[in-house]
Amino acid sequence: ELERLNHSRENSPLRLEGQPLSVALKDLQLDYQRSKHRLLFFDYDGTVTPIRATPAAAVPDKTLLTALRRLGSDPNNQVFLVSGRSRRVLEEWFDRLPLHLCAEHGFAHRPAGQTEWQVADEVDLSWKEKVKEVLEYFRERTPGTIIEDKDSSLTWHYRQAEPDFGKWQAQELLIHLEEVLA
Repeated sequence: ELERLNHSRENSPLRLEGQPLSVALKDLQLDYQRSKHRLLFFDYDGTVTPIRATPAAAVPDKTLLTALRRLGSDPNNQVFLVSGRSRRVLEEWFDRLPLHLCAEHGFAHRPAGQTEWQVADEVDLSWKEKVKEVLEYFRERTPGTIIEDKDSSLTWHYRQAEPDFGKWQAQELLIHLEEVLA
């Protein structure tokens, strides 16, 4: 992925730590090869896979699965895949890979090679029902929107809505949520 990024931005002014991206990537590759203990964190949506029109469309492809398997299989690496996705989705997509899985942005964590999830305790989720009612109202009045209901969060996606209307509705939603949660 870094090589693809490098080639796509070769002629751009993008710089990393004051260096052209191509130089920074070579330094990163050398550092990686020299190190014996690597802790790697990857964010899923928008980083290792592009943002898609709908969350369900962001299924990992074979190339990504192969790269993650290679990284996770290296005994010098501990690879963490961090995502806003639910435990169920991460298990469905990455269950057989040697990765630490972090679902719902860290609410639940499953160490590599294990089947049991560790869940953040003492989290107050009493807000969810009130917020879900507000989100349902906006989902009904904004065509093309969906609600993702996870253990620790609710997400209102409006990527499929008419852009200007969706943005306006998102601003209205924020106002309503501030009132409900005040």
